Amino acid sequence: MPHRSPSHDRATTYVSSGLFKGLNTFSELERRIEQLPTEQERGAAFEVFVEAHLNTDEAAQTDEVWVTGKVPPEIRRELNLPASDYGYDGVFRTRLGELVSKAK
Repeated sequence: MPHRSPSHDRATTYVSSGLFKGLNTFSELERRIEQLPTEQERGAAFEVFVEAHLNTDEAAQTDEVWVTGKVPPEIRRELNLPASDYGYDGVFRTRLGELVSKAK
């Protein structure tokens, strides 16, 4: 699987802070994210985690991943997604070419 750089604006911040370092369970991740001061930060941290998971886990079978705010206009049109970032959490394309979006 090719290496893909993260596209989320906060990825470097959360990785540099050590938020994801040394995690052994999903529960540990949840506890760390719960400690972030705002709901916006907690949401962004989870989005960074999901993007990394989709880009690195072979079982996810993804070809491309776009986080909210980075979904190309042609993909948004094809999926009938709003031009604003509200209503969905991102989009990914499977290796079979299927586009998948997750509604908020």
